[in-house]
Amino acid sequence: MLLRQVEELESELVAFMGENDGKRTVEEICEWLNSRYEIDEAVCCKKIYNYIKGHMKKWKISTVYSGGKRKYELVIKK
Repeated sequence: MLLRQVEELESELVAFMGENDGKRTVEEICEWLNSRYEIDEAVCCKKIYNYIKGHMKKWKISTVYSGGKRKYELVIKK
């Protein structure tokens, strides 16, 4: 169900990403999705990461280190 919702929201996600030069952390995307649906954030992040990595070819996930913590950043490929 979550994956279908992500597909349906892709155009809104592109607009959301565009507000920040096409870059958002996976955590920010989870918060954004959680504002529309009540989703467990840990499950959300894992599913979104795996879905984007495997299916959404115009997105790229980069690993970013901030404050000693590993974060994943989602970027629209140009």
